Amino acid sequence: MVGHVQTGDWTMNQKTVGLTLRALIIALALILAASPGLPLLDGVAYAQSAAPANFVGNVPPGTTTVTLSWDAVTGATGYQVVKQDRAVGTWSANIDVSGTSYTDPDSVAGGTYGYYVRAVTVVDNGDGTSTTTEGTWSTYVEVAVPGGTPAAPPTTVLTLTPTPSGLTTIELTWTADPLADHYDLRFWTGTAWERIGGDIQTNSYTHEDLTSGSRYFYIVRAVNDDGNGPWQSQPYPSAQLAATTTVPVLSLEHLSRERVKLTWTQVGEGAQYDLQRMTDVAATGGTPADVAWARLPDSLLTVDEYIDEAAVYVEGSEGTTYRYRVFAVVDGDQGDFSNVMSVAIPSSGVLPPVPGNLNASATNSTTVVVTWGAVPVAASYMLRFKTDDGNWGNAFTASSPYTHSGRSPGTTYTYQVKSKNVNGESGWSTEAEAETPAATTGSGLPTPRNLRAVDATDADGSKVTVTWSGVSGANSYEIKIWDGDSWEAVSLGADATAIAKTIMDRSLTLMGTGVVTGVDITPDATYYFVIRATKITAGVDGTLHAGDDDVEVETSDWSAPVNVMTKALDPAAPTDLDVIPQGESSMWLSWTPGAVDATSGTATSYTIEWRQGTSQSKRSMTVQGRTNYLHTNLSPNTEYFYRVRANNNSGTSMSGWWPDQNRGTAAAGVDCATTTTAAEQAACAMTEMMGKTAARQLMPPSNIMAEAMSTTEIKLTWDAVAGATGYEIQRWDTTATPPAWVTLDANGADDGNITTATTFTHTGLTATIGGVTEYYIIRTLSGGGVMSQWSGAVTGMTKSEAITAPTLDVLPTGQTTVRLAWSDAATTVGATGYEIQYAEGVWTAAQFDNAALASLFNTISRGASPMYYVHTGLNTATRYTYRMRTTLANDVNSPWTTPAQVVTRPAKPELTATATVSNSVTLTWDAVTFVTDPASPTADKLDGLADYEIQRRASADDAATADVDESAWAPVTTTFTDGSCATKCTLVDTGVVGPPRTGVKPGVMYYYRIRVNLEDTEVTGAPGVTSYWDQEKVRTPSN
Repeated sequence: MVGHVQTGDWTMNQKTVGLTLRALIIALALILAASPGLPLLDGVAYAQSAAPANFVGNVPPGTTTVTLSWDAVTGATGYQVVKQDRAVGTWSANIDVSGTSYTDPDSVAGGTYGYYVRAVTVVDNGDGTSTTTEGTWSTYVEVAVPGGTPAAPPTTVLTLTPTPSGLTTIELTWTADPLADHYDLRFWTGTAWERIGGDIQTNSYTHEDLTSGSRYFYIVRAVNDDGNGPWQSQPYPSAQLAATTTVPVLSLEHLSRERVKLTWTQVGEGAQYDLQRMTDVAATGGTPADVAWARLPDSLLTVDEYIDEAAVYVEGSEGTTYRYRVFAVVDGDQGDFSNVMSVAIPSSGVLPPVPGNLNASATNSTTVVVTWGAVPVAASYMLRFKTDDGNWGNAFTASSPYTHSGRSPGTTYTYQVKSKNVNGESGWSTEAEAETPAATTGSGLPTPRNLRAVDATDADGSKVTVTWSGVSGANSYEIKIWDGDSWEAVSLGADATAIAKTIMDRSLTLMGTGVVTGVDITPDATYYFVIRATKITAGVDGTLHAGDDDVEVETSDWSAPVNVMTKALDPAAPTDLDVIPQGESSMWLSWTPGAVDATSGTATSYTIEWRQGTSQSKRSMTVQGRTNYLHTNLSPNTEYFYRVRANNNSGTSMSGWWPDQNRGTAAAGVDCATTTTAAEQAACAMTEMMGKTAARQLMPPSNIMAEAMSTTEIKLTWDAVAGATGYEIQRWDTTATPPAWVTLDANGADDGNITTATTFTHTGLTATIGGVTEYYIIRTLSGGGVMSQWSGAVTGMTKSEAITAPTLDVLPTGQTTVRLAWSDAATTVGATGYEIQYAEGVWTAAQFDNAALASLFNTISRGASPMYYVHTGLNTATRYTYRMRTTLANDVNSPWTTPAQVVTRPAKPELTATATVSNSVTLTWDAVTFVTDPASPTADKLDGLADYEIQRRASADDAATADVDESAWAPVTTTFTDGSCATKCTLVDTGVVGPPRTGVKPGVMYYYRIRVNLEDTEVTGAPGVTSYWDQEKVRTPSN
């Protein structure tokens, strides 16, 4: 203020009033905020910003740059853009943008890109922190950039690299071709190039279920719509698979009575191990059942050791023996069984018996072979020996037969043996002794070399042929065979001629029964042989016959033993091959072994031959020691065909494959060439057994979207799932008792059918205000009726029926503030927000709806609550026009309200009071701007006295001494001294006339206040417009 004297007291009072008013406003705001029935005035928390409108994208001519633009969002301090390169499919991180446009620096010719934008509002909290609010994402915009590489077929020869992965898989990779839509990969079957993988979209492929030990050749080329690229040329890329899975070596340690630790050698990284146990029970009376080979534990192992905690004695038996074996599984391919290890568990507290039949036999001057009878409950044996009359040496672990080599010639060795198990040790056995021959002199015969025993089985039966290298000076040989207890001499021939031939050929063939007493040459048996050379010198009469006492016999040392196993009889063909699918990637095979009799031996392994689908390319695999096999790593939903044959150590099968290639599974006696019985004909034709794997369980659909199509329809869309044969859609039915998911068909009815499309429209819903909300889940179907898991539930809503416009009230609450409040019609439900349009001046509904005038209007978006809005930052003394509508989901809106007008308060006059004489006060102020009719403004200043209301009062002290009481405010009535108030208004107050007022008195403190006060006739539609008061004080001079 100017032109008056301001005292210290006044300044203090003004600050006090200001602080009190601020505290009052804060307190009022807190009270109102705590009351849900009352709206806040200023400082209200705003809802999330609306999505930017008019979001568009284009590519300016002559460029490859995508340019985006959108409308500003009221209150936004910035924006965020996200981008998707449709060729890649992933969305970018948020891109911060300060204005309402964005130029993509990374768009290229031929590319297609998708975009969204949203507003961001950052509000300073006043304490060094800020609050960031992110608005709703805009509608989706997709822009295709013209240009790109002209179409052309691929021309590059791709570099193909096959790499073995395990025993049955080859990983293939090749250089990518930017012109390729897909790749064509093939491998050589032996007769033709066979395509694999279909239209391969990447530059890699895994070729599985191959035959170990085989080499595979490959070619690949790039393909697009304009043609095929070139193949590789010879030599074609290839990879060699390893021949077989390594066989582990099994070891055993008997830790305690019922605990057996098993360890085995590892066969390679990633291998699994199938450990098996068999229980062999020695019966005393009755027949306790043995337990066949079974997996121990129930699942495959990935480590190289296992402790069997349940090697228990079977009550009622003479002893229980546990046998163990293990085989490796690498990439689903099973290797051969390991060696078998066994452990005997005797009855608790019972010591094993003393071994019997101890025998010792010197085979040469440095070797003694010791044998003894087996003890069923023995886990091991301890052997000790002494020389001549010496002391016993330390006992050591041995097994029968035991070859004690490195002995001294011409020495007597005495042996004892005892058995041992977990309960303890038996006593020592009786003694057995053997004397090694004296060492040969320099003139003695050397031991025959190259002693060999080979299986010579033929059509006549089991045979063993023993051969050796001749010894110079020898004229005969001695051969012995081990009969299980001792070494027995073998005849070199039936007569002198046969003996002479054996000695000349240095070869002896044994067969049949009675080779020696108790020894027959039979199939699948092991035999041990030793040999020594002899030199026989005739007596004086020159004859060699019994009774000659002058015949000299010179011998060499015995050779080391050699052994041979005879061939087993050919096994009979297996039967009853059963093929049972085990899920989507495995097949369980089992069969019945052939009979074992006088003409058929026991099978030691089985060969399985198989093929896939319509391919005639057969592959084989061998399993040992069992009549079943789990075939893994198969393709889903695929037919596999099998047949099996038996093998033994002769490597043959008596009856070939089963099913038989000529008569299938037909029973014996059926003549497949002549039978007319349908069942027999079908059996004759079944030369392979077939099983079909289950279809792969696919993933449920993704990117499921629900779109309101009308008041009675909801449309669902989703991304296709590769390999799907159909989709099942369910909705949540709240009318069911209890509520449940029900399946929809392609026509929207609840009758359980399935759609093959990736879109679905649910029809026939009830039209309501606010729309109907439905919940949906979808799952994928694949071949064989396999179903995926259900997707997550998605929500859909129909469009709302038409609703009534809300009721709007508009009230000015300050010089720059207008408060709007509204209420929906009673029938309106489901409101999601509100839109308010406004502009300065007088506007009609038709003008608001005129698209050509859209740039003159502003839009404010509000949430569903609160149902009021305080519009701030307006101009003073200005008319504003408002209208609004209710928004619902799915772009449904109510009609607009009728436009409502309001005028903000005028600015208060800035009053100055001066008193230079004792009987008058001069008042001045600037004329206040006011637009009474923006459509046709005739004046923008309030220049009439009637536009202002001026009041005066005296101070309380001065009023008490006045002729009349002037302590109350009363109007000042007079005229302008200059007759106008166009820009500067001046009024001289002399206090003339008008009781109770008297003239202005000298020496009195007068208070004046002024405000704008317009009548109804002056401002249409804005009755009683007033400004705030402005106050001034002045003291008249004394006389």
